[in-house]
Amino acid sequence: MFVPHPDGAEEADGVVLSLCLDTDAERSFLLVCDGELTELARAPLPHVVPFGFHGEYYRN
Repeated sequence: MFVPHPDGAEEADGVVLSLCLDTDAERSFLLVCDGELTELARAPLPHVVPFGFHGEYYRN
């Protein structure tokens, strides 16, 4: 899911959020990339998020 930067000037200004499954660790993580798809961060979750679960991003 692409989340645009609120003051971005370029098309790729923002971040891409992706929920990923690490089968070796038997848990999921949130992957954060910049608009050019360079990895910025990973946020490990304590469990597996089932397939079919969809998240939504809402601006405040």
